[in-house]
Amino acid sequence: MAPKENLFDTFRAGEVDATDLSQIALFHFHSAGDVSPTEVVFGGGADNGKYALKFVYKKQRLAEILAGPSLTPQEVTAIRSKVDLEIRQPVVVKIATQVLFAHPRVGGHFRYGDIFQILPIPDGSPRGNGLFGGNPFLVQFKFRPSSDPWLFTRLGVRLKAASCTFC
Repeated sequence: MAPKENLFDTFRAGEVDATDLSQIALFHFHSAGDVSPTEVVFGGGADNGKYALKFVYKKQRLAEILAGPSLTPQEVTAIRSKVDLEIRQPVVVKIATQVLFAHPRVGGHFRYGDIFQILPIPDGSPRGNGLFGGNPFLVQFKFRPSSDPWLFTRLGVRLKAASCTFC
C-alpha cells in the first residue's frame, strides 16, 4: 500500500453503504472498537494503538478511512476484492416482509416512497391479545441480497437507481 493511498476511494466508500463496509472490515479483522463517538478502529485494540483501519465519521456519515499501524497491503487488497465482488453482483432487489405488533389495530396502508410500506394483516388472520401489543401488522421493505449473509442493506448506488415496485 502506498503511504498516501486514499483508502476511502480504494474501498469505494462513496459507492458502498457505510454499514456494509464496516461489516466487511469487521469480518476481515474479527474485531472492532470505538475510539470516540466519531471513530471506530478495526483489527487490534484501540487501547494499544495497533489497529489496522480507522473509520472516521462526521455528521454521522463515514468521512475518512485511515490506515493503522498494523494494516498490510494484502489486507487492503482483500477488502477491496470483497467490495468489488459485492458491487459486481447483479442488482436484484427483493422485498422482505416482517410481522410486527402494536397496541392499536393497523387498519390502513402507509407507503414511504418505494422504501417501505405498512399494511394490515389479511382478514381472518390470527390476532393476539398480548399485553405489549397483540395486534400484528406487516412491514415490507426492499433490500439487495448478498452472497454474504451479513451484507443485505443498500450495497452500492446502483440499488438506489434500481426500480422497485411493491407486490
